[in-house]
Amino acid sequence: MILGGESGSGAADGDRSWLLFEAALPVWRMYGEPSRLGLLNHRQGHSISPESFERMAEWLATYLR
Repeated sequence: MILGGESGSGAADGDRSWLLFEAALPVWRMYGEPSRLGLLNHRQGHSISPESFERMAEWLATYLR
C-alpha cells in the first residue's frame, strides 16, 4: 500500500504512484494471486487525517492476515 498526501504537478507520491502499481501487476498475475495493491492519496500533505488512518488500517487488516 502506498499512502500519499501530496497533490499538484510537483508531487512525488500520490497519483504519480499509479505507474508503480501498473508495473507490479504482472508480477501478481504470474503467481495467480489477486493483487493486494492499494493507493490512498488523501491530498492533505504529510499529516494523516483520522479518516485516512482508518482506511489504511482497514486495508492492512484485510490484506495482511
